[in-house]
Amino acid sequence: MITFVESKPARENHLQLLNQSHSNWTLERKEAALLAFLNSQYAACAYDEDRLIGTVRVLSDRVGFGLIADLLVHPDYRRQGIASTLLDMCEKRFSGFHLYAEAGSKEAQKLYNKRSYKSIEIFKKE
Repeated sequence: MITFVESKPARENHLQLLNQSHSNWTLERKEAALLAFLNSQYAACAYDEDRLIGTVRVLSDRVGFGLIADLLVHPDYRRQGIASTLLDMCEKRFSGFHLYAEAGSKEAQKLYNKRSYKSIEIFKKE
């Protein structure tokens, strides 16, 4: 049975999920992702029994802006509504906020488009 909780994942569980989902990432990049979750204002997780299968985090000014980042679902559990439920949790928690989403993959972009997120141009300092 899949359960959803509003909490930051345990380091070892999160590292295991990152290893299974991003085997091409360096250990340094995985460690940075772990630290990013620890420093986020909000995180939600999906578990199958005691196995971490999905995560999401939100960066926020706690007033009216939020950025949904690092939405991740284990490859064996994709297309089962887990990412949508994690997004529902973020949207509920940050109701009334201007929410933006980081869409790193084509699959994520499709999900955000389906949920009425609109693509906007942003600028990144190099």
